[in-house]
Amino acid sequence: MAYSSIKPKMGVCPECPPGVEKPLISGKCQYHYWQGKKKPLPKSTKPIRKVAKKMAKRLRVYYGKKAIYMAEHEYCEVVGCGAKATDCHHKEGRDGDLLTDETKFMAMCRTHHDMCKTHPEWAEENGYIISRIKIKQ
Repeated sequence: MAYSSIKPKMGVCPECPPGVEKPLISGKCQYHYWQGKKKPLPKSTKPIRKVAKKMAKRLRVYYGKKAIYMAEHEYCEVVGCGAKATDCHHKEGRDGDLLTDETKFMAMCRTHHDMCKTHPEWAEENGYIISRIKIKQ
């Protein structure tokens, strides 16, 4: 292999601390040369929404219905539990119109809501979860 015998120009970069000689590109060290080449990122005119407009509208309706439902059902609806209800469980999920379907709501304490998520077989046997897969068949 043939190597280039061109030696880089050595000198002091005007933007670096004085006294240190470095190879120069257009009169600057490599770091400051490329810093000058960087273009600033264009500023975004609008921030990205955390929630889409359509979903935000649906959530406003849901939060209203949820507040009324939770006020009417103060205690956990799991059989044998008398704890204060803290969560609104959706028996069939939250997809599409199921988000605001009050017939699928169920007031639950945190313990039973966690149990529905971690033990779906138990929840399905007791009617706390309705499988959408079986309904479609």
